[in-house]
Amino acid sequence: MLRSVLFIVLFFSPALCFADELELSPAMNMGFKYVKPSDKTITIQVEPMLFSLILKNSSNSAQSIYWESDAGPTKFLSFEMTDEKGATFIVKHKKIPARSAAVISSFLSPGANVTETLVMDPDEWENLPLLESGKVKKYRTRMIYDNGGHTIYSDYYTLVLDGI
Repeated sequence: MLRSVLFIVLFFSPALCFADELELSPAMNMGFKYVKPSDKTITIQVEPMLFSLILKNSSNSAQSIYWESDAGPTKFLSFEMTDEKGATFIVKHKKIPARSAAVISSFLSPGANVTETLVMDPDEWENLPLLESGKVKKYRTRMIYDNGGHTIYSDYYTLVLDGI
């Protein structure tokens, strides 16, 4: 009995998620591929605001990732933002009352990644800063992904909202 339990633990352990083995980063959608910004700066100049991300498995074993069946990984994603005056706030999906969706788990192979482009609509996101005509606003930002109880943080980067 002990051997069979040990066998199951050893051979099915890729289902475990270790937050330090999944890498979350902002990205720029170049049409044919997603690229991390080399200077850790994302500039947005048009609405609706489009924002891309990469969730990469940097480990040598498969890792589980979780999302809601009707929304993909974006429902578990939030943004910690600090404005130029030092005020910090969280941007996250607005709760929809009386709605339920199944949480799905999938395996991400070693070295593989998931890419996603979000449409940042103020009707769907709480505390989302908006573009203002003629104003440039900068935020120290990082993404936060709740992956089945394991929190994954991106590095900090600069988000520039340029209202041209």
